[in-house]
Amino acid sequence: MRAGWLVALSLVVSAAAIAVYSQLLRVPAVRNNPEGYVAAFAIAAVIAGLAVALGRRWYAWTALAVSLVLLLGGATFNFVLARVPAAQTTLRVGERAPDFTLSDAAGRPVTLLQGLGAALSEAEKAGVAIVAVSPDLNERSQELATRLRLDYRFVADPDLALTRRYGLVHARGGQHGEDVPTPTTVVLDRDGVVRWLWVSNNFQVRPDPEAVLHAVRAL
Repeated sequence: MRAGWLVALSLVVSAAAIAVYSQLLRVPAVRNNPEGYVAAFAIAAVIAGLAVALGRRWYAWTALAVSLVLLLGGATFNFVLARVPAAQTTLRVGERAPDFTLSDAAGRPVTLLQGLGAALSEAEKAGVAIVAVSPDLNERSQELATRLRLDYRFVADPDLALTRRYGLVHARGGQHGEDVPTPTTVVLDRDGVVRWLWVSNNFQVRPDPEAVLHAVRAL
């Protein structure tokens, strides 16, 4: 009977970890720390292992197998497959970023130093405009912005010309082996000088919004 309760607990822990992570994926503290749900899978595996030791029933072995598959899969994805090689970026804090001209969803040209685009509420208070450079076509970026209710401008870099110029290409990092940008956040002052730079080593991880706002307030 004790083995049965342990099996149930193991499955509940695994299911809860999956549910919490998927529901809170947009919360920076959750998204940027996948170790939490991987650790939960490890705990579930330990509990299932105790169930096997107590009863050696088929359902105990099944729970152990499930938790081990989740543990191996989660660890492999987050700590191997999601890793991004160190980018040899040309951007340097204290130096002026090279200017660019890209088009937004309306086909209008956007340059680095124009400061165009609506800002997020917290950034707007500091007089900051936010522009997201995406490898996707403008139509797809606009659909994403609408679906997620993002109130800043996307500009398209479909051939990665700007991404290559900034040294931020993740070679063959796409789902089908195509080159993709390395996730990067840059804070520039009004003169286009880089004041804060964050380059991700994991394509799922983004900087803490508070860290970005702190850099913005320091301008």
